[in-house]
Amino acid sequence: MVYDEDDISPKSEMTTLFLLIFFGGFGAHRFYVHKFATGIFYLVAGSTTIVFKIFGLRWELIAKVLIIFINALDWYALYSDSFTDSKGRLVIGKSKHLVYDSLKEREKIIFTEKLNTFMLVLAGIAFYILLAFVF
Repeated sequence: MVYDEDDISPKSEMTTLFLLIFFGGFGAHRFYVHKFATGIFYLVAGSTTIVFKIFGLRWELIAKVLIIFINALDWYALYSDSFTDSKGRLVIGKSKHLVYDSLKEREKIIFTEKLNTFMLVLAGIAFYILLAFVF
């Protein structure tokens, strides 16, 4: 699909994904794309999890499940190219809307983008496993 430049956000898909993986529980990716209302909701939900953990309240698991669920929705939106910024513009990678001079150039950029995404997701999985052992 070819997108018009007005439909594409200037925000980076990789930066959004990085913030979602490592700081998604606090809504950093939402603040990055200027969705402040939902960013505050994520921040409150993420902070609630920490407060529950510190004070030993039993509601911690429910708060963690909520954070994981809403982050999974954002991961899917980013993956399916339906994640938007505050103005309704799509946050997508450059390989999805550029016109290329050659097929080789296109394949190289798409491969690099996929590899970067894969490595970032692996780092995120390692991060979550580490957090599970710490907390």
